[in-house]
Amino acid sequence: MANRFSLIRPFGRWPLLWDDDDPDSVFSLSSLGAAARDNKMNVEETKEQYKVTVDIPGFDKNEVKVTFEDGTLMVSGSKSEEKKVEDKKKNYIQMEKSSMQFTRQWMPPVSVDEKSIKANVANGELKITLDKKGETSKGVEIKVE
Repeated sequence: MANRFSLIRPFGRWPLLWDDDDPDSVFSLSSLGAAARDNKMNVEETKEQYKVTVDIPGFDKNEVKVTFEDGTLMVSGSKSEEKKVEDKKKNYIQMEKSSMQFTRQWMPPVSVDEKSIKANVANGELKITLDKKGETSKGVEIKVE
């Protein structure tokens, strides 16, 4: 497929700032890393409740926050790591820092019982259950187990 910007790229392969079709793009989705594309959210509806599953590989329960406010479920996570490697024989030091963040939100089509919301983390997944039929209140933070 021809790139719609090929006429303004007369010198060949100058990268565009945001173009997922271009592997040389500075801000393509593939260049943002796993955190930007792997926190998929699935919502299953039963007669009595909603079951929400969010992929959170590499996050533990202390790095994830779940809230329900104004009829919206908000899931966010944040973590940072620092790795330092020294080799005195070769006289160099390498320090790598990384951080990952994500935010997902979902608004159920019917009201839910906020006091019954439960969340737990296991095997890289966050599972949240929301019972239907509740009154909407001002908001609540859900303890992740």
